[in-house]
Amino acid sequence: MKGHAIIWIVIYFFIGIYGTLDGLMNGAWRGDYIHLISLWPGSCFLLISFCYLYCPSFGANLIHKNLTTGSIPILNFIFFFPFLLVVFITWVVKHLVIDCCIHEDPYNLVYENDHQTIYCGRFLNIWCF
Repeated sequence: MKGHAIIWIVIYFFIGIYGTLDGLMNGAWRGDYIHLISLWPGSCFLLISFCYLYCPSFGANLIHKNLTTGSIPILNFIFFFPFLLVVFITWVVKHLVIDCCIHEDPYNLVYENDHQTIYCGRFLNIWCF
């Protein structure tokens, strides 16, 4: 596992611990029931952090993501929505804000001969349309 993956697992773990403890301590025991809603993202982030710590490919299996189409069942999408929202916001910041300033190419030429040209693409650059 690479260094940036460990950093994200630790961040998800601490978000999960904070949300779960806030929901249990302030919501369940003190009677401030508005804090019970923090159990939702807390449990979501704890599950994701444990799955990615155990086996990185198990995270997609936990969400029941279809590996051919990339679709997620609606109930799993609703439960894991806090995690998916953070992933989407991170992707937008990385690819649309940071890369816009850096001007990284969305694809590079890998191989070329008389009959064939192969490119390696990293992401869809929406600014080129």
